Amino acid sequence: MNNDSDNFRENLSTADKQGKRLWVYPRKPKGKLYNLRSYLSLFQIVIMVAIPFIKINGRPLFMFNIFDREFVIFGSGFVTRDFPIFALMMIALFIAIALVTAVYGRVFCGWACPQTVFLEMVFRKVEYWIEGDGSAQRKAAKTPLRGKRLLKRLVKLIAFYAISLFISNLFLAYVVGSDQLIELIRTGPSSNIKLFWGVIGFSLVFFFHFTWFREQFCIYLCPYARLQSVLLDNHSQAVAYDYKRGEGRASNRIRKEKVDTKFGDCVDCGLCVQVCPTGIDIRNGFPQLECVNCTACIDACDNIMEANNKPKGLIHHSSINKIETGGKFEFTARVKSYSFLLIALTAVIIVMLFDRSPVDTTFVRPHGSTPIIEGEKSRNLFLIKLVNRTNEDLNLEMRIMENAGMTFIPNGMLTLSGKEVKDVNRILESQEKGQGVGKMQRVKIGIYRGEELLEIKETNYLYPRFIKEKKIK
Repeated sequence: MNNDSDNFRENLSTADKQGKRLWVYPRKPKGKLYNLRSYLSLFQIVIMVAIPFIKINGRPLFMFNIFDREFVIFGSGFVTRDFPIFALMMIALFIAIALVTAVYGRVFCGWACPQTVFLEMVFRKVEYWIEGDGSAQRKAAKTPLRGKRLLKRLVKLIAFYAISLFISNLFLAYVVGSDQLIELIRTGPSSNIKLFWGVIGFSLVFFFHFTWFREQFCIYLCPYARLQSVLLDNHSQAVAYDYKRGEGRASNRIRKEKVDTKFGDCVDCGLCVQVCPTGIDIRNGFPQLECVNCTACIDACDNIMEANNKPKGLIHHSSINKIETGGKFEFTARVKSYSFLLIALTAVIIVMLFDRSPVDTTFVRPHGSTPIIEGEKSRNLFLIKLVNRTNEDLNLEMRIMENAGMTFIPNGMLTLSGKEVKDVNRILESQEKGQGVGKMQRVKIGIYRGEELLEIKETNYLYPRFIKEKKIK
């Protein structure tokens, strides 16, 4: 830790004192952790590409079609009335990330966030391949943009846009489904001009983001970065510099000149700063807003320690508590609270999912409709909204469960095709006219598939305010 000053907390590594952007040219990392991240990222990319094309019972594994209000999670369809379940899932996801952060710091950002995966493991590697390592890029940036440098820049931009276009199409597959995406590609833009321009628009957004904005998203826009300061404590494990072992730092040249002076293990090579994708000095302290826990500095430092015959781990996953006292990880009240909430929410979500019916039914009284009387009977008109959550055809029957004197006209038989949304009108008839000023009765209606009860709905049956016959033509 740099104990001399905490001025680094008042400045950003990617901006000067006037607020002008300081471009980061990170050196290409090398080491076991970087190799592990590369393999993990490749696996993540394969999974992300495959998910829209994986189907369960004819439905994609995940789809978030905001245009048609059709949402599919793990092959199960969700409608508007399922919003409480979806909201609980989002809350549970947030708590899970908070729990991981409280224990392991911002490890999600460096190892699992799609932004980091695509930037560091796709775009950055293409950039290294075309323009060279960070030092070569920094040197080239000081020369005029012409000749060989201009050619490399054009090749890089073309490659970046091609990748951005691929990501845009992948993003569309999550929104409208792989079938519609394949149909759009097969038939051309004319089949759906809005989706085509949507793909172009998103490809330009991704192109701008990965070509220019880059780490600025992690520093300025990502809400997770802003929240981490309140999620971390002295027991949180994160990428940290062991300042007790490393200070005072000195280069090998100084060590040779002052052989009688005791120095820390840090040889002040600056390699940990050179490989950092956000340009910070991990030795300044913990936590740092810009650090995404990518572990590039760990690999760099371990290589230097090995070359200088010193123990590895000067920079490693640790906590302030562990560095200060040598203590072990503790299940703090914060971790216990997050764990309890996550388990409780997960249990509630599981119960709600298993309790869901394959059909969603809503009874609505049409605006302006009033109870009517015919002979010795009274009638109410209902608009019934039905949503088939499955891909299978459903033959349904609505049955009055507790009010024997009531029946549907026409009968309660309904047919829904897979994923169909249907509105039907039905009259609910009662054998009683009712008494005097409007009487209301609660009616329980069962939705059956054969003899299987799918769900129970309740609605109000209104009797006429006045016993005055009105015949239906």
